[in-house]
Amino acid sequence: MKRFPQQRDQGPASPIFAACAFALFLLPHAAGLITPAAFAGNERPERDGSAFVKEPWSLMPEKYPIFDYSGDKLRRHWDDLHLRDGLPWPDERFVIRQSGPGVPEDPAEAARRLQDGWRHFHEGRFVRAYGIGESVGPAGGFLSSQSLLAIILHRVDDKDVQAEWLRDLAARMEHRLDRDFMETTYWEKAGLALVYGEYSRRISALQARREGIPERILELVDAALEENPRLPSALAVLGAYHAEIVNRVGGFLGRVTYGASRDEAERYFEKALAVDPGLIQVRVEYARALLVLHGDDRAEDAMAQLEKAIAAEPLDALDLLGQMRGRRVMATWKESGEVP
Repeated sequence: MKRFPQQRDQGPASPIFAACAFALFLLPHAAGLITPAAFAGNERPERDGSAFVKEPWSLMPEKYPIFDYSGDKLRRHWDDLHLRDGLPWPDERFVIRQSGPGVPEDPAEAARRLQDGWRHFHEGRFVRAYGIGESVGPAGGFLSSQSLLAIILHRVDDKDVQAEWLRDLAARMEHRLDRDFMETTYWEKAGLALVYGEYSRRISALQARREGIPERILELVDAALEENPRLPSALAVLGAYHAEIVNRVGGFLGRVTYGASRDEAERYFEKALAVDPGLIQVRVEYARALLVLHGDDRAEDAMAQLEKAIAAEPLDALDLLGQMRGRRVMATWKESGEVP
C-alpha cells in the first residue's frame, strides 16, 4: 500500500492562534455576511436575525493524525493529493498565468507562499491556508475558496449558517470567473459547481430552482468536463446532482424536468471512482446517494462503500474529515434509518 506523510496521533488540538483570527478577519465582511467580530477568539458565528450568537468551536477534532508535507514532500505527493481536482503544481508560471494584469512583483516568492498555503491546507490548518490564499492575490483564489469550503462543511454545524456562507462563497467565486482578464480553469468551474451543490442541499427545491442553481451546476460541470473529461470532482458533482434532484422531486419529475435519474447518479460516481478508487469523499457521497435513492434496498451496498472509505489511508486532513463524516453517515443510518 502506498504510504503518505503521516505521523503519530497527537493529543488535544491547540486553540486557534491570533494569526488564524487575523486570517478570518480578512473575510469579505463588506458583503453583508461575515463581520470581524464574528471570529473573535475561539468562537464561530451563528446567525439569529441580525445578531451573532457565539459558540465555542475547534478547527479540527481534538485528536487527529498529523500530516507532514514539509519541504519537498508536498511536491512529491502533489499529483495524488490533487487528482480529485486536477490542480497543477503552483509554481512561478502558475502564479503569472493565474494573476492576470496583477502579477506580483516577485512571482517566485508568491509561488513559495502559495505552496506553503497548500501545506497548511493539507495538514488541516484551513484558516491559515485561507489567509495565505487571500494574500497571494488571484493566483491564491482556489486555495482560499477551498479552505473556506472545508471550514463551512466540516466545522460549522448549523445548516442555515452553512447556506448563508455557501451563498457568499459562490458569489465570490462567480466574481472571479466573471473577470475578462482571468483564465477560467476547469478546477475552478468544478469547485464552484460543488459549492452550488452543497448550497442547494441546504435550501428548498423551490428556492434552488428559482435561483437557477440546477442549470448553473450543469453549465459549470459540462464546461469542466469538456476540458478534462476524467475530472473526479466534476464527475462526483454530477452524481450528487442526479441523486439530489431525484431525492427532492421524485424520479418521474426529476427525469422530465432536469433529465436526472438514479442510474445516472450511480454511473457518474462509478466513473469518478474508476479514475481513483481511493477517493474517500467520493465514496462517502456515493454511499449517501445510494441511501437517499434506494433506502434499505441498497443499504448493504452503501455500507460497503462507507467501509471502504473508512478503511482507506487518508492523504490529508480533508480526507480524514471525510472519513469522520462517513462514520457519522453509517452510525446515523444504523441508529435511525436517516441520512445526515
